Amino acid sequence: METEQKNKKEARLEAKRLKAQQKAAKAEAKKQKQEARRQKRSKGRKIFTFFFILFLLAGGAAAVFFIGWVHPPLNGNQYAVIFSKTGGYRETPLRADEFLWMPERLLPTNTTVLIYSVEPRSCSVDVEGKLPSGDIYSMLVEGAPSFAFRFSCRLTCRLNPERLIDLAREGVLPEQTEALIAGFEKDFQPMIIDLIQKKSTDSEFVSLIGSDFSKLQDVLTEEIEARNPNIDVTRLIVNSISLPDIRLYEEARNLYFRTIQNVPPERLQRLQKEVTEGTAQLMKYQSLEELARLLEKYPILMEYAKINPTLEMPRNGEQ
Repeated sequence: METEQKNKKEARLEAKRLKAQQKAAKAEAKKQKQEARRQKRSKGRKIFTFFFILFLLAGGAAAVFFIGWVHPPLNGNQYAVIFSKTGGYRETPLRADEFLWMPERLLPTNTTVLIYSVEPRSCSVDVEGKLPSGDIYSMLVEGAPSFAFRFSCRLTCRLNPERLIDLAREGVLPEQTEALIAGFEKDFQPMIIDLIQKKSTDSEFVSLIGSDFSKLQDVLTEEIEARNPNIDVTRLIVNSISLPDIRLYEEARNLYFRTIQNVPPERLQRLQKEVTEGTAQLMKYQSLEELARLLEKYPILMEYAKINPTLEMPRNGEQ
């Protein structure tokens, strides 16, 4: 009997011990589960913090990149001249297909972007003129040959992109460049006349006439750009050019100067009288039309004044 009670008592104690172990195991499992959830939450917070910081850094880098990126709206015929207060003018203009990032742009109001258009312009020129003093020299040659020339060409030009930085430094703004092109187009015809007159004494230039228009076009292009550095000649086509007999012109010119140097006294007196009368009338002319008629009547006036600069000119009102 006592043994049975003892066994029951041990069984109850064992049951309590097992129950306590199970309770402890459950508590440990719960604790481990809570710890796992805590670690998971901690890991999640770390990942979130990492990506948040990464996002901030990426956003900051993107902002810095965007602020410093120079991307004005340009087409193929536009260039941007960039000026910064801290660095001055950028050495070369910005093209439409060019990427540029400038740290100077990070400072507010530090940079200025000027957009210049270099749109090509075309014009045709047909000119007629005479070689210098051609009418006077013609009178000394039998048959009075004409020393007139004719020239026809078509020109395509634009503002020179390589000059944009210099133009900006000179204070020429984009809206003022139209006046440069218009001025060039206005002066192009008289410039061609002057160019041909001066080049007519160049034997190499004369040999190009009628023989090789491509070389002639190159020569004219170089001369035009040399006289107008702000202009870029993209295409020049010579349609026709006609010069008088240059050798005959030079002979007539030499004959003229020999004649003047060896003029007889009576001829000199008559020339002096012509010049004096022409000069007196020149002092009285009222319009350009009168001046043109006067010079037509006294063609010797300008030439003789060059040769005899000591000639005493009458004062206004003297006859």
